[in-house]
Amino acid sequence: MPLPSARPSALLAALGVTLGLLLVPVAASAADRVVDASTGTNVGTCGVTPCKTIAYAILWSASGDRILVHPGTYSEQVTIGGGKSLVASGGVRPTIDGGAGTAVSVTGPGVRLEGLRLRGDTNAVSVSGAADDTVVQDNVFDDPAANDNGKVAVANGDVTITGNAFTADPQVNSGIGVSTYTGGTAEIGGNTFAGFFSAVRVASNPSHPASVHDNVISGVHSKTPSIGWGIHATGSASLTGNTVTAGAASGTASGVSLNDQGGVAAVTTTRRNRVSGFAVHGIYAATTVAGSAMTFVGDVITGNGSGLSLYNGKPTIRGATIVDNADREIYLGNATTPLKLVSSIVGDKGVYAGGSSCTITFSRGPSTAGSSCQQFQTSAAPGFAAPGDYHLTAASPLLDVGDTGLPLVGETDVDGHPRALVGLLSGACKTARRDIGALEYAPDPAITCPVDPGPLPSPENPVDPPNPADPADPGTPAEPGTPDAPSDPGTPAEPGAPGDPDVPQTPGMPQAPPAHGAIAVVDDQGKAIALTLDGKAAGTLAGHAVGTARTAATGPHVLRVAGARGSRAKAITAKVTLRPGQLAVVVVTAKRGRLVARTTSVAAGARRVLSLLPGAPKVRLGTAKARTLRHGAFASLPSAATSVTVARQRLAAAPGAQLTVLVPRQRRAATVVRAA
Repeated sequence: MPLPSARPSALLAALGVTLGLLLVPVAASAADRVVDASTGTNVGTCGVTPCKTIAYAILWSASGDRILVHPGTYSEQVTIGGGKSLVASGGVRPTIDGGAGTAVSVTGPGVRLEGLRLRGDTNAVSVSGAADDTVVQDNVFDDPAANDNGKVAVANGDVTITGNAFTADPQVNSGIGVSTYTGGTAEIGGNTFAGFFSAVRVASNPSHPASVHDNVISGVHSKTPSIGWGIHATGSASLTGNTVTAGAASGTASGVSLNDQGGVAAVTTTRRNRVSGFAVHGIYAATTVAGSAMTFVGDVITGNGSGLSLYNGKPTIRGATIVDNADREIYLGNATTPLKLVSSIVGDKGVYAGGSSCTITFSRGPSTAGSSCQQFQTSAAPGFAAPGDYHLTAASPLLDVGDTGLPLVGETDVDGHPRALVGLLSGACKTARRDIGALEYAPDPAITCPVDPGPLPSPENPVDPPNPADPADPGTPAEPGTPDAPSDPGTPAEPGAPGDPDVPQTPGMPQAPPAHGAIAVVDDQGKAIALTLDGKAAGTLAGHAVGTARTAATGPHVLRVAGARGSRAKAITAKVTLRPGQLAVVVVTAKRGRLVARTTSVAAGARRVLSLLPGAPKVRLGTAKARTLRHGAFASLPSAATSVTVARQRLAAAPGAQLTVLVPRQRRAATVVRAA
């Protein structure tokens, strides 16, 4: 049996980028063991001649080794740990079937399972012991067994579960997709779940909040006598960008359940989720511990029995659309649930107060008078595009009348549009207020104003490439590896840019702006992109790279972004106008296979930090108190600060740099890229 012919680079493997290993052959090396159920024999070390079973290959492997699994069915129950990996190879997805038991038991750190079909009547995969840094990626889980403890069951350790397909037959399989009860950190993102009684169950604590993001969960149903949930989270958690829909016979199932646990206060945030079609609750949130807090930002909750049911926890709802729910749009379960509602659309079933009180600002509801939970600012018809389509039209009275405060830098709606737009209003370039509700009305106006802020989906472990720059030839990138010169470290910086209320602003004397501007392009979508600036080729950025080019201060400048050779992504353009000394930051991401460019600006003398780190780690900016900085968020760096600290790792921050990008390496390390 000939060995595969090519291996992905160590760099891309370190990034954790999904390479479609079922389609790309990988080559053996000193650290590879090859398994082939058809032609292998359990003789030797599996390095040159394939062995027959996975368990035998694990026996001969060492830490860091990959076990390349050729197509076939492997009826085995295997245990793996110690930095070893099981990776599909050979063109057709291999199956590991654990029969009545568990297919793969992970009991040690640094394990990767990738490109496999995994089955087992107990679990397909179990993770226990000191199993930190486990990655389960690009696998298929389709065992017809119930898997009531989870097709993937995590009892301990840090685990990342991403890009997998979980399927179940609701007629015969009322099981759980992923179940985690871990003292570590669980990230569950970019997966699909279909037909489950409970797709995702996570339990975590404030020091290790779970992150559940960008999953598509469909066909959720109940299981007599239990209630089904699309996502059931106990303890602190972050739920972002998930779509959760009920099955045809959902019964007593509900979309999302949020609870504290074990007498520990929970801090839970949901952002930009879509939850629809459940006969009972869209989202149910209940806390019993003082200090628990629940925040709902930009969610679309429609077509349920009760849209959002809340018990305790001092909930805050901001920029949401909660309409067309049969019983109540928002249900406050008791007198200890004071609600803060901001810039949201609430349908005609309104808010049931339950003896509690509300503070409502910049919001639409069914009434403008009555109790505090009935006093909306407008009761006008929202002007939705069509029944079931909750986008606003150009005639909507809710455009540009939302919260007057600037959104957080990088904040978007569920479609990825920035929450405040920049446009020509009354002949002048100015920032428009956000719209009321979860969906911005965002046509594509032909304007050349400064930029609009925008965020990014979760990264896949970026790295720091060279920063091309050529001050002598505006618009033409220089040879890679020549960074721009930093400013004089002794020059005081401007105060941090407004609109980032969680970041302390640092006063200072503004410096005289230089007579040029610069554009920084951040590739945060994992694949190479080709750039053209003002009609001139500007080179190619590898996945998760940063490049800069100085330009004339006038504009507009037209940046064209296209997928590299072989990419099917449609090219897009971004228009940028620079003021003297301004740095425009264009972040390129991908959404549903399409490139998306979001741009924000950094004023002359200002210092900004952009986090591309997964989740929301604690970050210390200079000597300021540590704070969470979610992926895609910008923060202001104090003028005198020379370092950024992430997970106890102190990183240098050049005093003159306008932009510092936090870029994760393998596991938890990080580095700093300077641009400007």
